[in-house]
Amino acid sequence: KEIYLIILLLMTVISLAGTPVAAAATTQLQVVKYANDGMTILNQTTVTFDWMEANLPVYGDGTTHYYHQGLNNTDGWNALENDPNILFKDMGAVKGTSLKDLCDLAGGMSPGDDNVTLLAPDGFSSRFNYSAVYAPPARAGPIVITWFMNGNYVNGTYTDGMRNVM
Repeated sequence: KEIYLIILLLMTVISLAGTPVAAAATTQLQVVKYANDGMTILNQTTVTFDWMEANLPVYGDGTTHYYHQGLNNTDGWNALENDPNILFKDMGAVKGTSLKDLCDLAGGMSPGDDNVTLLAPDGFSSRFNYSAVYAPPARAGPIVITWFMNGNYVNGTYTDGMRNVM
């Protein structure tokens, strides 16, 4: 039996009288759990970034920067983390919520379930399997959906919106 979980990064829209509608940063998430037909909704909830901060464990301290190495098909992980390519992939000093905790809001996943899909308002998506969400390798750590970066919340000047960081 396959169950699908989709986390939708909802975009808020701001309209000022007499000006065009402009998109602001993503400030809330919709978590939807689908049946194996991919259409039937089994459970869903929508949460805001401030609800997540107040009600779920917070990952990151807002001062430590996280870097993303990405794929390295020849040398493996650089334990010193001094590779210049890594240093250019600074994900910022972030705080956020574990993807696992968000999935659990809609009933969670089981090992036999299909992937979790993160779907951004612009249509970009990322998929993660059960083990990446519920038993990630120690060197990667948990998948975290960030709502704070470099001293700013997503409702302020963190205008890129929520992102996933490991």
